[in-house]
Amino acid sequence: MDAGLRADRFADHLHQLRAQIAGQFSERDGKDADASSWQSRLGEGSSLLFSSGRIFERAAINISRIGADSLPAAASAARPELAGCAYQACGLSLIAHPHNPYVPTAHLNVRHFCTADGKTWWFGGGMDLSPCYGFDEDCRHFHRVCRQSLEGHGKGLYGEFKRRCDEYFRLPHRKEQRGIGGIFFDDHD
Repeated sequence: MDAGLRADRFADHLHQLRAQIAGQFSERDGKDADASSWQSRLGEGSSLLFSSGRIFERAAINISRIGADSLPAAASAARPELAGCAYQACGLSLIAHPHNPYVPTAHLNVRHFCTADGKTWWFGGGMDLSPCYGFDEDCRHFHRVCRQSLEGHGKGLYGEFKRRCDEYFRLPHRKEQRGIGGIFFDDHD
C-alpha cells in the first residue's frame, strides 16, 4: 500500500475517532467545540477546542497531517537507513484540563509515519494522567484499562510501554514522575 493511501485511511480513522470523542465531550460539557484549521509548507491540521464548559476548563482534540522530502532528525536517528527518505505522518493529540481538581488532566497522542514508498511505516504515541489529587482506586483502574487495551497485540507490551512512559515523563529537575504514568511507544509496527 502506498504512503498516500495508508495516510488517507489513518487520517479518516482519526477524524472518525475525533468526532466520536468530541460528541461525548459536547454532551457532557454542555458546549460545542470551536473549530479551527491551519496549513503550512509541511501540511495541514485542524483543532477542536472546548473551553469554559461545565466540565472542561480547556480541552482540545487536534489532528495534523504532514509530509516532507526527508524524515525529521528524531525519526532518522532511530532509523538511520531511512535518512533522506520522503515521508507522510498523521496524528491526533488530545489534552483535557477539567475545572474540578479531583478529576485528572489527561493527555493522549497517537501518530503514524510512513515512507513515501509505503514500505516502511510505524506508530507512536501514548497517554498519561496527571491528577492534582490522586486516588489509588482511580490509578489502578486507569492502568488496568491501559493493560487491557494492549492485550492481544503482543505479549509484554503493557510492561514495556508503561516503563517507556515512566522514563519519558520523568521530571529530572524535580526527581519525580509527571502524574501517574500511562503508556508510551514509538517505532511500533
